[in-house]
Amino acid sequence: MERTLSGDPIKLANLQGFNLGSGKVMPSARHIQGPMGRAVMEPRMMQVLVLLATQPDQLVTRDMFLARCWNGVPVGDDSLNRAIAGVRRALRESVGDTVSVETVPASGYMLRTTDDAASTAAIKAGWRSWKLGLPDVDHSTLNLLRKAAGISPDRADVHGMLALILRNAAEYADLELCHDLVMECEAAALKALALDPGERQARMALIGIAPLFGDWTPRREKLLAMLEEIPDNLVAIHDLCMLEMATGRARAAAALSGRLIAHAPLAATFHYKRTYQLWATGDVPEMDRVADRAMQLWPGHSANWFARFWSLAFTDRPRQAMQQLNDALRPNIPSSALAALEQTLLSIMDPADAAARELAIRSNLAAAERGPAQSLAAIIHLSGLGETAAAFQVAGRILSATRRNQRWLA
Repeated sequence: MERTLSGDPIKLANLQGFNLGSGKVMPSARHIQGPMGRAVMEPRMMQVLVLLATQPDQLVTRDMFLARCWNGVPVGDDSLNRAIAGVRRALRESVGDTVSVETVPASGYMLRTTDDAASTAAIKAGWRSWKLGLPDVDHSTLNLLRKAAGISPDRADVHGMLALILRNAAEYADLELCHDLVMECEAAALKALALDPGERQARMALIGIAPLFGDWTPRREKLLAMLEEIPDNLVAIHDLCMLEMATGRARAAAALSGRLIAHAPLAATFHYKRTYQLWATGDVPEMDRVADRAMQLWPGHSANWFARFWSLAFTDRPRQAMQQLNDALRPNIPSSALAALEQTLLSIMDPADAAARELAIRSNLAAAERGPAQSLAAIIHLSGLGETAAAFQVAGRILSATRRNQRWLA
């Protein structure tokens, strides 16, 4: 807001409304309207707030309050304390924790605003997206973070979280989008590190942005070094868990995923990955417990749904998998992928039916032409059917396309 004249008493009737944090202050009407609601204030309390708002992040002394809000009339400390308490209550009721009044002992008070309510909210949204772990591009969270990065260009944590979610987006995006997402991820990470060389999400984004194929040992060394420096870095633990699984160390991966779930028991992304790891170690009872719990907690979560589906289909329970396929809570699945799932199950249920097997192979090869996600599913199905040559054929196409379309970072 514009400053009022430095020595004049504050006259509320003459003041225009102004924005404060995530709210709108209307001095003449003596109220604040914010996301939490509307708070009506006494005149003196509004004068105190207006004075604080004329010089945010700066000290306002007791003498300044007396001159501007009490017209120079001496009052006891109780009067100012009561007014400050009323201002704090009104801020809580209207704008939450985005604006606060800080006591400066023996000196006065200072109005503090978060760098931006939008930026803080965007970072929280980024963490929710990361923990949810849906296998697709989270455009809504990316847009929140991009906007926050524009509003708060000097916040390294905003740029770092943007880089991390862009890294996840690049992993799951169609190949034609990968290059742009990788470039944006690198730019956001470098911006964050220029502001704060220790910004952990930016560092993790750069470690993880390059395709994992062929980069096993260097990436593992980087992750171990990061955990030596920051042992509680969840992203580093998660990425090491994924690397261990990808390089055949399923028991090491399962130990790490157990650690992750103990730390964040309501993070969906840890559950479906742990399902695969327990499956790989042969601990089917514990795999069933984790997979069933995930389905109860997140019935519409596509990654948890597929983990449960495959863990049933390929542990001699294809009829249960078929029931899941026909369930009303099934996530939205493209028709080509749905046909591949159904034909694969039919072939598993009747391995002697050569026609069903041939149809399952053709359905999976056709689905694999429609993008990386269906290609991955086709590899799983074809491998489960024992058609390893066809599975390697699909995998080879993915790897060739990735090398053509995605930038490899050092």
